[in-house]
Amino acid sequence: MIETHPQSGRLTMSATEAARVLRRDIRTVRRMIETGEIAGGAQQGPKQRRWYVYVDQLPMQRGGKTRRSVEQLAAEVVGLRADNAELHAKTSDLITRVVSSDETNRLVMAARTTLRESMDDYQSATSQLIRAASCFRRAVDHFYSAVEEMQEANGRLNAVLSQQT
Repeated sequence: MIETHPQSGRLTMSATEAARVLRRDIRTVRRMIETGEIAGGAQQGPKQRRWYVYVDQLPMQRGGKTRRSVEQLAAEVVGLRADNAELHAKTSDLITRVVSSDETNRLVMAARTTLRESMDDYQSATSQLIRAASCFRRAVDHFYSAVEEMQEANGRLNAVLSQQT
Protein backbone atom coordinates (compact mmCIF):
# COMPACT_ATOMS: atom_id res chain seq x y z
CA MET A 1 0.00 0.00 0.00
CA ILE A 2 1.23 3.49 -0.89
CA GLU A 3 1.47 6.18 1.81
CA THR A 4 -0.94 9.06 1.36
CA HIS A 5 0.70 11.47 3.83
CA PRO A 6 4.42 11.99 4.53
CA GLN A 7 5.74 11.01 7.94
CA SER A 8 6.34 14.02 10.16
CA GLY A 9 10.00 14.83 10.72
CA ARG A 10 11.18 13.24 7.49
CA LEU A 11 12.22 15.51 4.66
CA THR A 12 10.58 14.85 1.30
CA MET A 13 11.05 15.95 -2.27
CA SER A 14 8.84 15.60 -5.31
CA ALA A 15 9.12 12.44 -7.35
CA THR A 16 10.07 14.60 -10.33
CA GLU A 17 13.03 16.01 -8.39
CA ALA A 18 13.94 12.50 -7.18
CA ALA A 19 13.86 11.29 -10.79
CA ARG A 20 16.31 14.03 -11.71
CA VAL A 21 18.63 13.09 -8.82
CA LEU A 22 18.42 9.39 -9.68
CA ARG A 23 18.66 10.13 -13.40
CA ARG A 24 15.62 8.03 -14.09
CA ASP A 25 12.26 8.54 -15.72
CA ILE A 26 9.46 9.77 -13.45
CA ARG A 27 7.43 6.64 -14.24
CA THR A 28 10.31 4.47 -13.05
CA VAL A 29 10.49 6.41 -9.77
CA ARG A 30 6.72 6.00 -9.26
CA ARG A 31 7.05 2.26 -9.87
CA MET A 32 9.94 2.12 -7.36
CA ILE A 33 7.67 3.78 -4.76
CA GLU A 34 4.81 1.39 -5.53
CA THR A 35 7.07 -1.67 -5.20
CA GLY A 36 8.69 -0.35 -2.01
CA GLU A 37 12.14 -0.12 -3.55
CA ILE A 38 12.34 3.45 -2.23
CA ALA A 39 10.21 4.96 0.54
CA GLY A 40 7.70 7.54 -0.54
CA GLY A 41 4.07 7.97 -1.39
CA ALA A 42 1.43 9.98 -3.20
CA GLN A 43 -0.96 12.61 -1.86
CA GLN A 44 -4.21 13.26 -3.63
CA GLY A 45 -4.07 16.68 -5.34
CA PRO A 46 -6.94 18.64 -6.87
CA LYS A 47 -6.57 16.90 -10.24
CA GLN A 48 -3.92 14.23 -9.84
CA ARG A 49 -1.76 12.56 -7.24
CA ARG A 50 1.37 14.36 -5.97
CA TRP A 51 4.18 11.83 -5.68
CA TYR A 52 6.94 12.31 -3.09
CA VAL A 53 10.11 10.52 -2.01
CA TYR A 54 11.88 10.71 1.36
CA VAL A 55 15.17 12.52 0.98
CA ASP A 56 16.98 9.95 3.13
CA GLN A 57 16.20 7.33 0.47
CA LEU A 58 18.27 9.02 -2.22
CA PRO A 59 22.02 8.81 -2.56
CA MET A 60 23.69 12.20 -2.85
CA GLN A 61 26.26 11.37 -5.49
CA ARG A 62 28.58 14.33 -5.16
CA GLY A 63 32.15 13.33 -5.73
CA GLY A 64 31.38 9.69 -4.97
CA LYS A 65 30.37 10.40 -1.35
CA THR A 66 27.56 8.48 0.27
CA ARG A 67 24.32 10.14 1.20
CA ARG A 68 24.32 12.41 4.21
CA SER A 69 22.12 11.84 7.20
CA VAL A 70 19.09 13.95 7.97
CA GLU A 71 20.92 15.33 11.03
CA GLN A 72 23.81 16.47 8.86
CA LEU A 73 21.42 18.09 6.41
CA ALA A 74 19.49 19.77 9.24
CA ALA A 75 22.74 21.09 10.72
CA GLU A 76 23.74 22.38 7.30
CA VAL A 77 20.34 24.09 6.94
CA VAL A 78 20.80 25.76 10.35
CA GLY A 79 24.28 26.92 9.32
CA LEU A 80 22.98 28.22 6.00
CA ARG A 81 20.17 30.08 7.75
CA ALA A 82 22.71 31.70 10.09
CA ASP A 83 24.86 32.64 7.10
CA ASN A 84 21.78 34.02 5.36
CA ALA A 85 20.87 36.13 8.41
CA GLU A 86 24.44 37.44 8.62
CA LEU A 87 24.45 38.30 4.91
CA HIS A 88 21.06 39.98 5.29
CA ALA A 89 22.43 42.12 8.14
CA LYS A 90 25.52 43.01 6.11
CA THR A 91 23.35 43.85 3.10
CA SER A 92 21.15 46.09 5.25
CA ASP A 93 24.26 47.81 6.61
CA LEU A 94 25.60 48.35 3.09
CA ILE A 95 22.26 49.72 1.91
CA THR A 96 22.29 52.14 4.85
CA ARG A 97 25.82 53.22 3.95
CA VAL A 98 24.89 53.76 0.30
CA VAL A 99 21.86 55.87 1.28
CA SER A 100 24.05 57.88 3.67
CA SER A 101 26.71 58.32 0.98
CA ASP A 102 24.08 59.49 -1.50
CA GLU A 103 22.80 62.08 0.98
CA THR A 104 26.35 63.23 1.74
CA ASN A 105 27.02 63.51 -1.99
CA ARG A 106 23.88 65.66 -2.44
CA LEU A 107 25.02 67.94 0.41
CA VAL A 108 28.53 68.23 -1.06
CA MET A 109 27.07 69.12 -4.47
CA ALA A 110 24.85 71.80 -2.89
CA ALA A 111 27.82 73.20 -0.94
CA ARG A 112 29.88 73.21 -4.12
CA THR A 113 27.19 75.19 -5.92
CA THR A 114 27.01 77.68 -3.04
CA LEU A 115 30.81 77.97 -3.01
CA ARG A 116 30.87 78.54 -6.77
CA GLU A 117 28.24 81.31 -6.46
CA SER A 118 30.24 82.90 -3.62
CA MET A 119 33.39 82.75 -5.73
CA ASP A 120 31.58 84.45 -8.63
CA ASP A 121 30.37 87.19 -6.25
CA TYR A 122 33.91 87.60 -4.90
CA GLN A 123 35.37 87.89 -8.41
CA SER A 124 32.71 90.44 -9.39
CA ALA A 125 33.37 92.55 -6.27
CA THR A 126 37.13 92.34 -6.86
CA SER A 127 36.70 93.51 -10.46
CA GLN A 128 34.53 96.39 -9.27
CA LEU A 129 37.18 97.38 -6.67
CA ILE A 130 39.89 97.33 -9.36
CA ARG A 131 37.77 99.59 -11.59
CA ALA A 132 37.12 101.97 -8.65
CA ALA A 133 40.85 102.07 -7.80
CA SER A 134 41.62 102.87 -11.44
CA CYS A 135 39.10 105.73 -11.40
CA PHE A 136 40.57 106.98 -8.11
CA ARG A 137 44.08 106.84 -9.61
CA ARG A 138 42.92 108.90 -12.61
CA ALA A 139 41.28 111.39 -10.22
CA VAL A 140 44.53 111.66 -8.22
CA ASP A 141 46.47 112.20 -11.46
CA HIS A 142 44.03 115.01 -12.42
CA PHE A 143 44.37 116.47 -8.93
CA TYR A 144 48.18 116.52 -9.23
CA SER A 145 47.87 118.14 -12.65
CA ALA A 146 45.52 120.73 -11.19
CA VAL A 147 47.89 121.36 -8.26
CA GLU A 148 50.83 121.78 -10.64
CA GLU A 149 48.84 124.20 -12.78
CA MET A 150 47.74 126.10 -9.66
CA GLN A 151 51.35 126.32 -8.50
CA GLU A 152 52.47 127.54 -11.92
CA ALA A 153 49.64 130.10 -12.06
CA ASN A 154 50.41 131.19 -8.50
CA GLY A 155 54.09 131.56 -9.39
CA ARG A 156 53.25 133.72 -12.39
CA LEU A 157 50.82 135.79 -10.35
CA ASN A 158 53.46 136.34 -7.67
CA ALA A 159 55.94 137.37 -10.38
CA VAL A 160 53.45 139.90 -11.76
CA LEU A 161 52.76 141.25 -8.29
CA SER A 162 56.40 141.53 -7.40
CA GLN A 163 57.01 143.53 -10.56
CA GLN A 164 54.26 145.93 -9.61
CA THR A 165 55.52 146.68 -6.18
